[in-house]
Amino acid sequence: MKTKKRIIFPIILLIIALIIVSVVFVLLNRKEAPFGPGQHEQIEREAWDVKIIKGDIYKVYESTKNELLVSTTDIEDEVIESFIAVGLSPDKLKICFVGQSIVPQWLFYANIDGSGIIKIGLGKNCVWSNNSQKVAYNNHTTDVSPVNVLVYDLALKKTTNYTADVQSENLFRAYGVPVWSKNDSEITSEFSSMAMDGTGTTGKGVSVIDLKSGKISDK
Repeated sequence: MKTKKRIIFPIILLIIALIIVSVVFVLLNRKEAPFGPGQHEQIEREAWDVKIIKGDIYKVYESTKNELLVSTTDIEDEVIESFIAVGLSPDKLKICFVGQSIVPQWLFYANIDGSGIIKIGLGKNCVWSNNSQKVAYNNHTTDVSPVNVLVYDLALKKTTNYTADVQSENLFRAYGVPVWSKNDSEITSEFSSMAMDGTGTTGKGVSVIDLKSGKISDK
């Protein structure tokens, strides 16, 4: 009997030890996985940015892997020599980009995978609103002409020229890169002005555009 007890007792201890190890293993796994379905994949997703490489637009990953998003040959109704600027929307779902043709520059936007390319028009300096619903830009000119601040609304598929009313035949302004306010209610843009009356008078300033009223205030 003593021999049997000696044999059974270690077996019982081994079984108890295995049970304890199994419980600890389960508890540790629960602590390491507090995230819902798909969240681990999102956290572990490799960081990336959007860049222009040799005239085309790529998604560039940390590991130096490059994924082609938009090629100049993807633009069907314009002959684009190269893309010269690209902007990633804050929600990282879209891109706006500027293509250089033989003479003018054209503004486009597309989904982040390069699909659904839409031509906005002649433009440069594309800047996304904070809510990723609008693109502010300047019209591109190839001569001495007014340069305005325009906004393209993705939902309405409509462009609004906010500075057309401050331009005249005798005095026009050339606006620079538009800057969105934090709540997307205003746009600020520096400008240089030029008199077209033969005097050659020039000046500089800053305009604040209220997008709701359309009112422009100069600083």
